[in-house]
Amino acid sequence: MFSKLHYYIRTRLAPYSKILKLIPYDASVLELGCGHGNLIEFVSTSVNHITGVDFDKRKSSYADKKFKSYNNVEIIHDDIVRFLSQANKRNYSVIILSDTLASVPFRYQEETIEKAGALLENGGVVILKIQDVEPKWKFFIVLVIVSFVYKLLRLSISSNQEFFYQSRLYYIKLLEKHGFRITDVIMNRSFSLLPTVIIKGQKQ
Repeated sequence: MFSKLHYYIRTRLAPYSKILKLIPYDASVLELGCGHGNLIEFVSTSVNHITGVDFDKRKSSYADKKFKSYNNVEIIHDDIVRFLSQANKRNYSVIILSDTLASVPFRYQEETIEKAGALLENGGVVILKIQDVEPKWKFFIVLVIVSFVYKLLRLSISSNQEFFYQSRLYYIKLLEKHGFRITDVIMNRSFSLLPTVIIKGQKQ
């Protein structure tokens, strides 16, 4: 029951169709912080190959079993900062961080963006999905969801997980600082209760 409830909540909070529209057909994709693989399942039929990385052993094991029969999906259990530091191939055309940076301590967020860029081919893109800290009333709803849905019901929360939110302007400037040209900033419509923002940057 909880797994079905979690899937329902995630698919409502995460605008997967909007993310899919930003991914070139037949792309080679890396998703950092793939969790149970909900986004991977949504986009796997439209891409050449997708690799998912997650530090939570429970989540990565679930995703690995889920995609055993998929020829174009690979799941890796690893801390994303360590994975990025050890990876040495520039063979991804798209890197996705969907609500992932909020789980990365502030001191490692810039390093994550920088190292992710190093793994992209020239002209490749990074796609960030974040919850903005403005307007404050919408951000308050995010905090309520995190506290009650994830921490209280423990539908998906990882052990001892904390959250580190930054504004969309911070991430836009961070991407530009590391050589990305911002091509898309998609914000939830004004009547939406959540401050969800999708940012696409192209490597120059």
